[in-house]
Amino acid sequence: MARRMFVEASTFLSAVLASDPCHPVARLLRMLIFLNQAMAQADCSLFDLYFERAEKECNLILSHWEQEEEVWCEYGLLYWTRAIFLLKKLRNNEIADKEEKRFLTDRMFSDLKKAENCFQKGMVFSLTVNRPVFWIVHLGSLAELLKHNDDYINSTTPITDDWGVYSNLSLRFFISLGWLDPDILNTTDEQVIMEQLNIFSHRMAQSITIYHESAQLSMYRPNVAFSIASVLWDFSPILTVGTAKSVLNWLEQAVCDANKLMDNNLGVFSLISWYSQVQDPADFVLCLNSAIETIHLLIKDDLAKDDMYRIDPANIKGFKLFPMYFDREVNSGILVQDKD
Repeated sequence: MARRMFVEASTFLSAVLASDPCHPVARLLRMLIFLNQAMAQADCSLFDLYFERAEKECNLILSHWEQEEEVWCEYGLLYWTRAIFLLKKLRNNEIADKEEKRFLTDRMFSDLKKAENCFQKGMVFSLTVNRPVFWIVHLGSLAELLKHNDDYINSTTPITDDWGVYSNLSLRFFISLGWLDPDILNTTDEQVIMEQLNIFSHRMAQSITIYHESAQLSMYRPNVAFSIASVLWDFSPILTVGTAKSVLNWLEQAVCDANKLMDNNLGVFSLISWYSQVQDPADFVLCLNSAIETIHLLIKDDLAKDDMYRIDPANIKGFKLFPMYFDREVNSGILVQDKD
């Protein structure tokens, strides 16, 4: 799979499933194969065929392992993927018929809601809630942003957050998790705000450490580092210079981890384009270097200030890290090593 050889990988998994039809890892990997094959399709009918096969695999997994966080998260990603597939079609004006466009828009929002329900169920069985929270906040923020600006659906206008949707949603979510006190919503006391910010930063750091250390496969580690950077930049209710520096450090870590994959001709399990796809590490690095450059341009004067200095949201201009490459097309072909 790490070389995007999905047909070959599926053949191998068939042999495993012949001796153990309910092997959970093999079933999950086969679901991911069908999902990756679906994402490579330009035709909606072909997408649906692969999607339905992935859905059936996930239903079988759920029938045996219903109380597993990872299973519910993967199930949520099924509907998330179809919602993003439809949104990309709509943004690229590939749907001419108005009735069909309305139908697919409704289906997109319905799939986002189905995905959210799956991630919420994942939280029920999660000890850390790290993975479900990541998707719930991104999903909720996207749905709200789409309602704020029709251009995000009807054109390839870059998706930015000019309304503070991410910070408002994440603030209330972190309050519900007990990471922040509800009083922070109404207080203007600077000392109280800073105390709350310190507590939040400590809890976030603990969660990040657990999440990063849980990723053992080299193909996953670059995207885990990128996801952590996204959480810090996109979710932080108050962005400080110290947080921004941590974001840059994690992005540089992601670049470093991706570079290590090039020699072995392995892909990155990436979320750059909002799909969970196998991306060429060179392309992944190109995207991250551009993100690092963008952040430096936005807050170059602030980076010289004290770590606790709060960055003015106006300086960021609604820029969010995760949506930056929403419209990027990730090559779906087999990864082949270049020969000199």
